[in-house]
Amino acid sequence: MPKIVLKKDSEIVQIFRLEAKSLRVGSDRLADVKIDDWTVGKEEAVIWPKGHGFFIKPAGAFPQLIVNGAEISGERPLSDGDEIKIGPYILVFSRLPEEAEGLAVESPPPSLSTGPEPEAPTGKIPQIQQSSPTSPKPKEPAASRPAARDAAAEKTMIAARPERTKISDVFEAPAHADEYYFLAVWGPLAGRRFRVKPGETKIGRDKEANEIVVREDEQGELDTSISRRHASFFWSNIFTPGGGGVDFSILDVGSKLGVMVNGKKIKPEKGLPLKIGDEIGILSEKVPTIFRLASGDRLDFAPPRTGKEPKKNLFFAQKIFWIIGGIIILLSVLGWIILK
Repeated sequence: MPKIVLKKDSEIVQIFRLEAKSLRVGSDRLADVKIDDWTVGKEEAVIWPKGHGFFIKPAGAFPQLIVNGAEISGERPLSDGDEIKIGPYILVFSRLPEEAEGLAVESPPPSLSTGPEPEAPTGKIPQIQQSSPTSPKPKEPAASRPAARDAAAEKTMIAARPERTKISDVFEAPAHADEYYFLAVWGPLAGRRFRVKPGETKIGRDKEANEIVVREDEQGELDTSISRRHASFFWSNIFTPGGGGVDFSILDVGSKLGVMVNGKKIKPEKGLPLKIGDEIGILSEKVPTIFRLASGDRLDFAPPRTGKEPKKNLFFAQKIFWIIGGIIILLSVLGWIILK
């Protein structure tokens, strides 16, 4: 099924299925692909089926759009892998070759400002709008009917960033089982997911040196208790006579406060094997960020089992202990001298 993948940096924010209908893209609450960002206009683009493919054209007050790095001002056909830049976001058009048949022809839709106002959404997972069973629907030619929907595809990918305290669902996404993700299930990044790739994935505060950046607290302020390079996740492919496999591990690269796996702090500079479902905590003096390792066909955003308390820095407490101890010894010596 053709789809639009909404990304910000390396993070997949949302996935939208494309059918024989138009999609409006923008920040307006009526948009089909809603981008909640103040730099994005109410209506930036329109995507619609035409012939055996999909087309895009800019919309709004300033009809210009960047597709694959080039500005366009009119309609343009979309090819697999095309990237549409809208504000700080990237929309990636994706489709399989065998999905090129059976699309209805449709003209570009009218502006968002026209038409009746739809009902407000009731959940965080976008649902595909269906016609009422009581309203008659004209028959379409067999060649123009969209393909039948399977049950897994109906459960569309996670919507916009959910609140940390309300995440409790398991999302069975129409993805591949050999794709793996870090799901942020606690902390400032809660509700976001990061796809990991074979090799090393660096985690830390430095935006330039890490693939997964953890640098701010829940108020958006810089959290200096997180190290510039905090941890590294490793994905290795294993080849055995009986078949291939994968191997995961996590390494604390000498961070300030450490790394936890399933609620237990691991030894620095010593890798620890991981399996699907394990929880990795990036410790902080404020709120720890906890990720869950998940496969692409089952994204579990349930709250973590352990490790939700911030890691206290014991250096100051130990320093106070020695200061108080020194004062007591000094007073004892002074008292002995006075009495003598």
